[in-house]
Amino acid sequence: MDTLFIKMCDCPEIQGQREYDKPYKDGDWWISKRWADSVACAWRGYHGHDEIWLPTQSQLQKMVEGTHIEKLGRVYKAVVKMSLYPSGSMEQLWLTFYMSEKLNKTWDGDKWVNK
Repeated sequence: MDTLFIKMCDCPEIQGQREYDKPYKDGDWWISKRWADSVACAWRGYHGHDEIWLPTQSQLQKMVEGTHIEKLGRVYKAVVKMSLYPSGSMEQLWLTFYMSEKLNKTWDGDKWVNK
């Protein structure tokens, strides 16, 4: 997980989907807000209210509606049309796709904004 992905995840639209004060689900990753600039501080485990949830690629894909083939087709179309630019990681790509398709938002380099 890179620091840009951490920043992209630190928004109400993503953090609103996490479950507070429960043991982690398999695959959940967290980072303390005070250490969000340091990739080395992410962990799996019990979490509270001072952490940023970092969804995995598979968790992001589950947020998008449709079958696997339908999802891949829509991502492919968005990339080919250049309306969605693949970024540094597949997690960033799927997060950007989710925010674009589901919430009509785009990343301006600093925050999510309405298209």
